Amino acid sequence: MPSLKQKIKVLYKYSPLICLFIYMIARFYGMDLQPGDDLVFRDAHITYGSLSEAMKVMYSSWGGRVVILAIANLILRLPLSVVRVLLSALCVLLVYYMVRTACLIMGIRKDKSIFLVNAMASILLMLMSVTLFHSSILWYTGFFFYPLPLLAYFMGMLPFYSALQSEKIGKPEVILAVIGLAICPYMEQTAVLFLASAAVCMGVLIGQKKMRWEYAALFIWGMLHSIVQFVAPGNDLRSTAEQLKWFPGFDMLGNSDKFMMGLFHSAYTLFQNDHVIFLSILILLMLLGYKAGKIRLIWSFGLLFASFFIKKLVNGLVDDTSWLLYDTKYYVTLGVLIFWILLILFSLYDQVQDKLKAMIVTLYAFAAVMECVLIGFSPTVYASGARVVFFSYMLLLLVSCMLLGELLTGRSENK
Repeated sequence: MPSLKQKIKVLYKYSPLICLFIYMIARFYGMDLQPGDDLVFRDAHITYGSLSEAMKVMYSSWGGRVVILAIANLILRLPLSVVRVLLSALCVLLVYYMVRTACLIMGIRKDKSIFLVNAMASILLMLMSVTLFHSSILWYTGFFFYPLPLLAYFMGMLPFYSALQSEKIGKPEVILAVIGLAICPYMEQTAVLFLASAAVCMGVLIGQKKMRWEYAALFIWGMLHSIVQFVAPGNDLRSTAEQLKWFPGFDMLGNSDKFMMGLFHSAYTLFQNDHVIFLSILILLMLLGYKAGKIRLIWSFGLLFASFFIKKLVNGLVDDTSWLLYDTKYYVTLGVLIFWILLILFSLYDQVQDKLKAMIVTLYAFAAVMECVLIGFSPTVYASGARVVFFSYMLLLLVSCMLLGELLTGRSENK
């Protein structure tokens, strides 16, 4: 039986998450189901006669996101007050798993350090712009396609990161990982993210001679669900329908055009509304530079200064005009933007001392960039609004948590 002191310690390090839960309840209060997708998903079992029939029809005519459809249908049938509390709790659970992941990777064990990482993660989520927060979290349908699969992804990845750090996890967390890997592959972005992350982890585990059949089984389990999602007949039908409705002529664009469009649109959206996430990373890099020495401090300060120039440059572009991609100004901006991204990635790798940790931090930052690029390969690149950068924002939030972990533990422990 835990003592009172132990209970207070647990309450202390997770107190920011309690505050976040209260905040989420307050934000969800008064949010009603909207006409359109919210009602379509809630009533799918009625419209098609049963939930299983709805899943079959959706799989063949709308796409492979059928498991998410089923979860959305089952939850949205509940009383709205229950739905608000449940989604608030799931959002807190997402932050919990992200912090848990950051603490595992960076070796954070002290209660005070865990408290600080929880606090920063909660604050950065609260500071998410109104447009992004509303369209990806408070919009009920959006929640099932953005926070939910990302939560499932981090649940599924926990055994892999635990293995990298030679830490054991309990059977309940293994079961949750199996459940998570039956959900996250049914959103394209999190499916690709899982396959890439798990492949990297297994490569490292093989190199460290820690590979076990259980990790291969988890990877295969997630990969099978990913295949089911990607081969759905409805994917092509949905893409064609979305192209006709939202972006006629999309099929005329080349891959390089789509690459530019995704990068520009994401950078524009993030710099306009959610630059706080970049600011957090750059400030943490400066603090790490201060601890590392004069040269790295000057480098980090220069990177911060250059970021304001990049922000001004990107904000000077006209978004939602794909025919201007061939303008010289866009090519110049593209070159400067890519160079700035490469400098950020180099700084992340350089500032984290342990090179395995540095690789993971840098790869997550790179994944955030690739999430931005992939947006351009969808005909709803502009129609989906701000929510298309949700995954990038949250991955950069994870990077911030890991940098804070390095600041709290890395330099002092490795002197």
